[in-house]
Amino acid sequence: MLELHSSVRFARLHRASGAAAERPPLSGLGRALLFTHNLVYWFFLIPFFTSMSYATGFAVYSGVLFVRFLANTWMNVRDFSWEQYYRYPLRIP
Repeated sequence: MLELHSSVRFARLHRASGAAAERPPLSGLGRALLFTHNLVYWFFLIPFFTSMSYATGFAVYSGVLFVRFLANTWMNVRDFSWEQYYRYPLRIP
């Protein structure tokens, strides 16, 4: 929920700035990090389709959520501009 709030906040700032609709491009590494960061979020499905124990899945997914929380907290504490937000690879698209 916190990530969605941040995403909407930066979209609103972008619209309010009156700037062109173009977002700053991500580098190749940034695009790969964005894709990986959001793909790993779906890790919670792994224990349902493999022989991984639910305890291991829970522990790993707790770590994934904690990393996403730290990445989002960093974004909000640093008070990114909308340009910085769109260049930041650890966000929701």
